[in-house]
Amino acid sequence: MVSEEVSMRAQEKGSSLASRIILRCLARNSDRLVSLDYVPDHLRHQLSQLLCHSGRMSGHFLKLLVQGSPTELWLRDCSWLREEVFKESFQNFDPSELTVLRLGTHGHCLPDYVLPATLACSANSLPALTNLLVCGAYQLTDVGLSALVSSVPALRSLILTVCPFVTSLSIITIANSLASVLRVLRLGHCLRLDAMIILPALKKLEKLEDLSVEGIENICDEFIEEFISIHDHNLKELSLAECKEVGIGCSIHNACDAQLSCSFITLSVTWILCSLCCLFLNWCSNLTDSS
Repeated sequence: MVSEEVSMRAQEKGSSLASRIILRCLARNSDRLVSLDYVPDHLRHQLSQLLCHSGRMSGHFLKLLVQGSPTELWLRDCSWLREEVFKESFQNFDPSELTVLRLGTHGHCLPDYVLPATLACSANSLPALTNLLVCGAYQLTDVGLSALVSSVPALRSLILTVCPFVTSLSIITIANSLASVLRVLRLGHCLRLDAMIILPALKKLEKLEDLSVEGIENICDEFIEEFISIHDHNLKELSLAECKEVGIGCSIHNACDAQLSCSFITLSVTWILCSLCCLFLNWCSNLTDSS
């Protein structure tokens, strides 16, 4: 029995090594590929990640990724991508089966006026999309994000980080459009957001389970207390990292106390909800031992 298990593990290890070698070979010769048909999503992701990491990602490979009706599209780094290449690649792709779209480190390739000609060509143009990540989109504003939100009626997870021109108006738009479906909302380092302006919008998100307001400096105890009073049963993860005004002065009590280790400090947080699994408080400089 033991020998069979050892043999199976050896085969799995050999298969994994062979897969890595093949992927690296494909990455080195990506400019010669003519199709990714029948390549499963997880291998597409690995190949895309290798190309981004090595600096070999190209418009040619991006066009292969969006050919046909892709179900998932992950680009870890889009900083190489020029606006005209993005537009050419996405202009005629079929988005009807796309469920996951993750576009990291956009740089300047996603200005507002490109979206209506590509991803957000009409209302509900991405009907199956449930998971969207947009990171480092330095030319995206409320106008472009509004067009994008109108195209994703089934969206359950939205990660929007380091988008410096997105304001509180976008969060209001998100809440008005996705109040009954959105479960995950992460707004890390979107520095034009105002805590008390976005609070009424966040209260509208009926099924919200995961919220990150990392790096939004005016997040305060009052914001946390009011937010939790509405989402006390659903909330599973809350990130307040780098929110420097947070002092955990809230007085919301629930049925259980939680001992959590955050930034090397163990806190007794009596307002933590029974459903909450994760709390991130890194670099919250106003936290004290009594908190």
